[in-house]
Amino acid sequence: MRGIAGRFVAGPLTRAAISIGHLPLLAVGRTWTIRHVGRERVDRARRSPGCVLYVFTHGVLLPLAFTHRRRDVQVLISESRDGEVIARITQALGFGSVRGSSSRGGGRAIGGLTRRARQGYDLAITPDGPRGPRGSVSPGAWLVAGRSGVPIIPVGVAADRAWRLRSWDRFLVPKPGAWVWVVYGEAVRPDPAHKGEDHTDGCPRIETDLARVEEEADAYANGRARPLRPLRVAA
Repeated sequence: MRGIAGRFVAGPLTRAAISIGHLPLLAVGRTWTIRHVGRERVDRARRSPGCVLYVFTHGVLLPLAFTHRRRDVQVLISESRDGEVIARITQALGFGSVRGSSSRGGGRAIGGLTRRARQGYDLAITPDGPRGPRGSVSPGAWLVAGRSGVPIIPVGVAADRAWRLRSWDRFLVPKPGAWVWVVYGEAVRPDPAHKGEDHTDGCPRIETDLARVEEEADAYANGRARPLRPLRVAA
């Protein structure tokens, strides 16, 4: 990791960008009105073993970096050059990181996340990252959940006013003053008997659940539906 990534962050301009990269997000995020839906599902899942594994699409990483800051959530981040920058910026926001992906460092990443879960930390994975296709699910989250016994919580995010980048993940950037909706799905628990095997049978279910919570969040953001018990969270 120190090779390319280390040289990449060595330049003074890059170091400066990393050191202040979280500040624009904090400034814009404090103008958002944030609503959480389904937090009771997280609370129920957390009762045993005490932590959860959030899964969400790569494109909603930015608003979640604001809404879940300062909680010491351990995030799976790729070992790419971009990943090195993301890891350092998210650290300034109060996240931990485990480096690796399904394509590079996968075994180390799964082992690292499993250890963090056993230590009681919440985890976060974008199962369609780092290259997509958008909304796809690699088996990493299923393996981590099966080995550690931590329930998977699918998370969907939408905003009533936002920019969408022309990238494979349609990266979401809520505009200043936007209403941001965060929707949590029902917990998914892999069969503990599969914890030592490379099963992918849970991936289709996670894909379906992710699509469902994203659709629900989008319905709230666009006024097509109203939640029964939205939870207002201070920015």
